[in-house]
Amino acid sequence: GGVDDREALSYAWRMSRNMEVKLTVVRLVWDSPDDEFDELDREYLRAFVYQTNDTPTVRYLEKVVKDEKETVRLLNRIGNKGFDLYIIGRGHGRKMPLAQTLDPVLDEPVFGPLGDTLTDLNSAAKTSILIFQKQAESNDSKKHEYNASATSSQFLDGVMDQQQQVYTPAVSFGPNFR
Repeated sequence: GGVDDREALSYAWRMSRNMEVKLTVVRLVWDSPDDEFDELDREYLRAFVYQTNDTPTVRYLEKVVKDEKETVRLLNRIGNKGFDLYIIGRGHGRKMPLAQTLDPVLDEPVFGPLGDTLTDLNSAAKTSILIFQKQAESNDSKKHEYNASATSSQFLDGVMDQQQQVYTPAVSFGPNFR
């Protein structure tokens, strides 16, 4: 959960509008009452599941994991499915010893807990990993304030608008352009 995961889901969701893209979303659910999953995360997932329910190229799975070792085993199984691209959120300030399960030398995950684990597991594979991370706020950032994450209703409105519009190029290159 969190802003990075919501942005990763939003990006993957947009990619899945191309019917040649097969999307599998796997949510890892910690078997713990302290699971960090807020209402905004739930809203995003509800909207995603609702909007993609009848889409044959999109699958949503929830996998309950008890600990870091079980998570690594699950990621290994997922990695053997032949996916071309992992899209994940990095996560801010998460203290999860998942990456340390594979590499105990790591003090702080470089790519986030899942990112570091996936890079270790997939070092020999031909799989790409796209990691989303919200830019850290600074005092100067108010001048250039931009929030890439929309609410799920804003996103759904945008998807519906996009589906109803026909693409027309914004620029005409003229008859001499080849």
